[in-house]
Formats: sequence, structure tokens, C-alpha cells
Amino acid sequence: AEEASRDVEGRKVIMCDEGEEGQEAEEVEDEEGSCTKQELPFLTRYAMLISQWRLAAFLMVSVFLGMGASIIQTYLFLFLKDDLDAPEVLLGLTISFTVVMEFPLFFFSQRALAILGVKGMIVTAHAAFISRVLAYSILPNAWLVLPIELLHGITFACTWTAGVVYVNSLALGLEASAQGLFSGMFGGIGRSLGCVVGGVIYDLAGPRVLFFLCSIGGILSLLFFLVTHASNVDTHQSSSMVEPEHTA
Repeated sequence: AEEASRDVEGRKVIMCDEGEEGQEAEEVEDEEGSCTKQELPFLTRYAMLISQWRLAAFLMVSVFLGMGASIIQTYLFLFLKDDLDAPEVLLGLTISFTVVMEFPLFFFSQRALAILGVKGMIVTAHAAFISRVLAYSILPNAWLVLPIELLHGITFACTWTAGVVYVNSLALGLEASAQGLFSGMFGGIGRSLGCVVGGVIYDLAGPRVLFFLCSIGGILSLLFFLVTHASNVDTHQSSSMVEPEHTA
């Protein structure tokens, strides 16, 4: 595996892809030439990752997409049941239509990635999400939610496939930490914020306003992504080497 080294207080530190138990580690060579592996400190790993502005910007986008997914998952059924008098059988069918598109899209995800690229897949995910929540905001009949739910597979498959590939390309050899960071921002912080913020808006303004505001947020998130990733997104750069700056 490729390695990068630096001198720290008279020792040669070699950054390795993985330490014991699959964790990123550094191999330290002292003045006598003996080497030992040391796990990189938690804060050091994440500081190195977040210091890349492109990755930090993408993680902000992933937080929004996580918020959107959480709002739909938490408040769509309340809207269908309370406002549109949806029967229980429709609620069950909604779940089926939500997940049915995930299987083919994940199966062909690598082909889609080759055609659209990371940037194109994130744009596609936003377009599907914006269309979905905007349709909720004007939904006249509960049964019309079924075809709308097919858009979920596009949003989720594109976000997850492109996100994993893109984050891995910027991992600096810290692949496990980078994927954990992406998952935590999308599924942890994003979903938590979505539940709280969505609940407040639902109580104050109602579900239709909530979903309409989600569409506005989706447009802003898409614009932010396009501005911060105006140039082509390169996912072919080497991610196996960590090369920290020399310290005085």
C-alpha cells in the first residue's frame, strides 16, 4: 500500500491505510528504526477530512438531504391520514412504492455513475426530491401519493451511491472515518434536525407549507452544491495517501 511520511519530534511517521482491526493508523519509526502502529487520534482524523472545503461543502448538502428524508418519513403519514383521510391500506402501499424503486436503481447504480458522474447523480437526487415534496404540497387526493413515492428510489440511490464514491475519493487514506462521517451527517445530524425542524413547522403552518418549504430548501441546497462544485468532480484521484503538512 502507498504510504506518506513526515518527521514529528525526531520520529518518522508513516501514514497507513488501515491499522489493526481495520482502523486508520500511523506507523511510527523511532531513531533506532523500530516501527510500531499507532491509531490516529479521533479529532485528528476528522479535522484532516473536514479541512477539505469540497468535502465540508458536500457534507452540508448531505445534512440537508438527510433532513428531507427524515421530514418525509416522519410527517407524510400524518398528512395523508389527518388531512386526506387516507385508509390504512394506502399507508401500507405507500411503503411498498417507496422502496420498490430502490432495487433496480441500486442494481444499475454503477452504470448510472459512469454515465452521469457524481455531480450528475447529486443533481438528479435533488431534482427528484424537489419534485416529490412539491407534489406533496399540492396533493389533492391521497391515492395520488403512490406514483410520487417512486421518486424516493431515485433520491436515495443517487445520493448514497454518489456520496460513498465522492467521499471515498477525498478520504486521504482515512476511508473508514470518511464513510462514517458521511453516514453520520446524513443519517444522524440530518435526520435529527429534520424531525425537530419539521415538527415545529408542521405545528405552526401545517404539512403543505412544510413540504413547500422543503422544495425551496432543496433548490437552495442544489444551488449551493453547484456553486461549490462548479468544476467537474474528480473521483479518480488517489485516496490511499495521507500527506500531512510539515510542522515546525
